[in-house]
Amino acid sequence: MLRVESQNGSITVNLSSERRLVGRVLLECSRFLERHGLPEQTSLEIVLRELLLNAIEHGNENAPERRVMCHLERLEDGYRLVLEDEGRGFDPSALDVRLPDGPFTARRGYMLVNALSDSFELNERGNRVTAYFKLNREETGKYEREY
Repeated sequence: MLRVESQNGSITVNLSSERRLVGRVLLECSRFLERHGLPEQTSLEIVLRELLLNAIEHGNENAPERRVMCHLERLEDGYRLVLEDEGRGFDPSALDVRLPDGPFTARRGYMLVNALSDSFELNERGNRVTAYFKLNREETGKYEREY
């Protein structure tokens, strides 16, 4: 199940927890970003992919009957990305977003969110993340879209 609702300055995608739908969500959101002046892949899209996979695999534990909501909104000075799953969540105060000393870590998702967004916050339950991206943010490089 995948449902897309687009308004003038935002897009909302509701999907069942199936990995096969991640590419379609990324495509819909990249089209939205292109319409709003971001023709090349950005850090936002990398964060979006990571958060989608995290919500499906860890939040909803790959249960296709559980839903993920993704909302991307154009702000005056950037974008707001909100992802929420139907999982039990986790304790956000226990989250460590520092980059590890070595290349191997099991919890890289929120490290990427922290490194690539301007700021992010978790709700108290730990099943919704909101990340902010400013327009004047310098991208560290260009990326190829893979859908």
